[in-house]
Order: sequence, then C-alpha cells, then structure tokens
Amino acid sequence: MFADLGFLVLNAGNGEETTADQDFFINALYGTSHDDDVQVYYGANFAFGGAADVTYGNRIYTSLHRSSRLARTPLRRDRVFQQSTKLLLHELTHVMQYKAFNGSHSALAWAYIKGYCKAGFDYFRNPFEMEAFQMQEQVNKLLEDEIGTQFMDNWKSNFWATTLGLPTRTDYVRSPNEPSRYFLPFQSGSATLDCNPTGECVGTPKVG
Repeated sequence: MFADLGFLVLNAGNGEETTADQDFFINALYGTSHDDDVQVYYGANFAFGGAADVTYGNRIYTSLHRSSRLARTPLRRDRVFQQSTKLLLHELTHVMQYKAFNGSHSALAWAYIKGYCKAGFDYFRNPFEMEAFQMQEQVNKLLEDEIGTQFMDNWKSNFWATTLGLPTRTDYVRSPNEPSRYFLPFQSGSATLDCNPTGECVGTPKVG
C-alpha cells in the first residue's frame, strides 16, 4: 500500500486519469465521492521489490499496463479488463482511506501499521485491506455476471454515456412482473435489458 522515497523517485512523472470504461464501475461503486484528481501510473518500476501495486495519496502505481475494453469482445470474456478494474477499485479504496485521514500520509500510515499489528501481521486481516477487498467485490454483478455485464456492453456500443451518464449502483434489479427484464439506474436516467432464454439481452435507455 505504501511507497518509500526511492520508489517515488524511480516512478517520477505524470500518471493518467481513469478511463471512461473504468469510470463506469468507479461511479457505480463510489458515486460522487470519486474525485478526478486520481492519477494511475501503469507499468510502474518495482525494482526494489515488495508489492506489485502501491497507493500513495491520490496516486496509484501498478505493474499492470493500461487495459482498455477490447472492441467487440463481451465484457464477461474480457478477463484482463476485469482483473485490472478490480485492482483499480481496490487501490481507489486506499485513496478514499487517505482522504478520510484528511490527506495525512503519516496518520494513515500509523493507523495502517496498527491495524496490521492487531491482525497478527496478516495482510488479508488488516482492516484497511479487508475494506479494499470488500469494495472491489461489490461490482461483481456488473463486471462478471452474465446479465449484468451486458449493461456495459450496451452502454459502450450504443454510446449511452452521452445521454445516460454513468451507473449509480453496483447491482441491477429484476422486474417483479417480467422475470426476463432488468433495470439499472444511471446519472441521467435508467437502462433496461430484455433478455431471451439464452441470456442474450437487448438494451433500451430511458432519459430522465
């Protein structure tokens, strides 16, 4: 989670903003609490060893390379994008934790170390990491689910971003009257999926 001075010098430069495809899931998970000042450093140099992903303030460093959605590939089959998106959401949780400590690196570092010690030096039982893992899993219905992934497929291929904006929740709702119909709210409306018995869906946007 943390970076030392040598690591920061080794990876000096400008990061990248999150992409529109990534923002689809970021907004669904964090809503307006996500700020655009987050910078992602892809292909970071971890020559000094340690973790393969590090967050320092609002900067996220990852050994992965930037991953965009593959053209014409259904999201449920795009494993590289799924993996990188979960990693990003995990690290974004650490950014939120940093901001919860009023942007104090030292206060967060001390709390993180205390949590690590209380967890018996178990990385996965550290409260800060437990929260990050829990948050990244909350998008599973949109990122991996056979039905849910088709909301993004339709959003991307039909250019819904210009009319609907981004989703505002991480799970879709099934119609109580029509079991093959599903809904997902967006910033400027909602989207409906009508699915056939094979699981293929047709999407319809509704503005307002």
